[in-house]
Amino acid sequence: MTPVDLPYVLILLNETFITALWDTGEEKSFISEEVYRKYFSYRPRQKTKDKVVTAQGAPCCHLGRVELQIRIREFQKTWEFHILNNMQYQCILGIDFMKESKSIATSNNTSFVCFKRNAIMP
Repeated sequence: MTPVDLPYVLILLNETFITALWDTGEEKSFISEEVYRKYFSYRPRQKTKDKVVTAQGAPCCHLGRVELQIRIREFQKTWEFHILNNMQYQCILGIDFMKESKSIATSNNTSFVCFKRNAIMP
């Protein structure tokens, strides 16, 4: 079995560089508990009763939500991230983010390109 190249993008969260997985299968956006504690624990965490399950149906330990400033190239916005325990990735950008930023993704296995309103983002 060969490894799969996943679509990653380098983002800024509150001026901290984070590697994010671009995941069209996720409804929401997430950061790992480790990233939250290391970089953003000074930001208030909002409690939530939202339930999160994996693609296989297993429940996740949902630790709350936090609002962070996200920036990808010239796109910048305050965004809500759900904090998950034992997450494999630093950050996951879900379909909620893609819809709001009007972005789509394409990958040629060596680079990742974001588009906004049919124009390549510089």
